[in-house]
Amino acid sequence: MRNENRPANLFPNYNCQLLCDYYNLSLSQTPSSGDEDPVNSFPSESDRQQVLGFFEKHFPQVLSKMEDSELLLTLDSYERRGGVSWFETEDYHAFWKRWHDLRLLLDDLIDRSPLSVERLKWFRDQVLTNVHADPNRVGRGYEMTISLLDGESKPVTDWDAMGEDINMDQYQIVYHPFAGDLFTGLSLGMLAAHLNFSVVGVLTRGISLSRCAAMETPKIPKCRNIFSAENRPGPKRIYCSDRCRKRTYEHAGRNDISLSDYYASLDAD
Repeated sequence: MRNENRPANLFPNYNCQLLCDYYNLSLSQTPSSGDEDPVNSFPSESDRQQVLGFFEKHFPQVLSKMEDSELLLTLDSYERRGGVSWFETEDYHAFWKRWHDLRLLLDDLIDRSPLSVERLKWFRDQVLTNVHADPNRVGRGYEMTISLLDGESKPVTDWDAMGEDINMDQYQIVYHPFAGDLFTGLSLGMLAAHLNFSVVGVLTRGISLSRCAAMETPKIPKCRNIFSAENRPGPKRIYCSDRCRKRTYEHAGRNDISLSDYYASLDAD
């Protein structure tokens, strides 16, 4: 059964670019480890600059330094109110953890079929974590209700009984997103809402994603970036950037590698 669910009308379109840019952040493996206090384990300067660049592109309002912005919790106002940089708090760790876990879910969706039930349950649980009955509640973070229907359009009540993996073509997702105010301590409610909404788009095949085909070279590992694989005029896109395409062509030329054979091996995977 092919899932024909379409987006709820909160957003007119999926935000593919935001989802891809979020996934393609190349942050350190963890800002904290073991029992180490996240507050005392700071992200690297590279990580900070990547996150700032992401905010500047998609949510520039959180970079505002307006003194009279009482309703907008920005990086500047966060630090002025709390006396500490957002990057040095548990809120940043929550941002990193969400990025890390969402990447694992998307890896499953892009690189394997069927989907791990544990990954899907994680998405359901984090989606429902901040749901409140009152849609007008201020500071609710983000909200989105989500449920799964089986091949007979009956709600799945026992997700644990589905086994380890499922084929999403045999299920439907019923969902309704709400845009809230706060996410990870900042005015990023729309970030959480758009990410959740776009992941549902991937699950229901409303969004098609591909992984960059750039091969590993002696100095650079295989590219893991993703991009939208929607149909468009011209040749099929297989690289995330001209830089990846160029280095793959150069490496193949220097080492007498057949790109046609390499591409065939990717399709086989």
